[in-house]
Amino acid sequence: MATVDTKTQIIETAERLFAGQGFAATSLRNIIAEARVNLAAVHYHFGSKDELIRQVLQRRIEPLNAERLRLLDLAEADGVKAPDFLERVVEALVGPPLRLSRDPENGGEQFMRLIGRTFADADGNVRKVFFGMFAEIVRRFIPAFRAACPKLAPSTLFWRCQFLIGAMAHTMCDTDAVEMYAADVCDPSDVEGTIRELVSFTVAGFRVRTPPAPTRTSTRARR
Repeated sequence: MATVDTKTQIIETAERLFAGQGFAATSLRNIIAEARVNLAAVHYHFGSKDELIRQVLQRRIEPLNAERLRLLDLAEADGVKAPDFLERVVEALVGPPLRLSRDPENGGEQFMRLIGRTFADADGNVRKVFFGMFAEIVRRFIPAFRAACPKLAPSTLFWRCQFLIGAMAHTMCDTDAVEMYAADVCDPSDVEGTIRELVSFTVAGFRVRTPPAPTRTSTRARR
């Protein structure tokens, strides 16, 4: 039976405790006790709790982002004029995290709890580290969305990207409502079906024209 090296053992233990208790509530002492290592080992491999947190997040997010970029590269290689380019860009962004969130063998449930703890971090430091890991994703995907939706105003494009991220996050985190209200027609464990529905829904949102802002009539004019 293969043994887990000390660094991996510390990371896996820290991830489980961070996901279960939160970042602030989990001390290095807790991690040391659970991982059955000494403080010197933590300092040797990580130097500080902040660096340990960074590497715990990086272990999950780095391969996730690599898969997103791989799928985006494939879409771009076929050309931005391809009729399904927008669909493929959206799928490249939302597919990998949704698949991971539904994959218990690769710690999907624990990953989702960890993400939840990241957003609940009181002082915001963990969120800064977390969002910083997506800089390359933003750098690559925003131009791809611009190429797919050249007629959208920059502000509209940004808002629709925000709505897409929100829909993805909600879909990843909340399967209870589906199971409670629509278990007879929807299967939240069907990850590929879920991805198709999300891609179809959000692509339609990107393609719709923004209606003009309503003309405001002054109070005096209405009298």
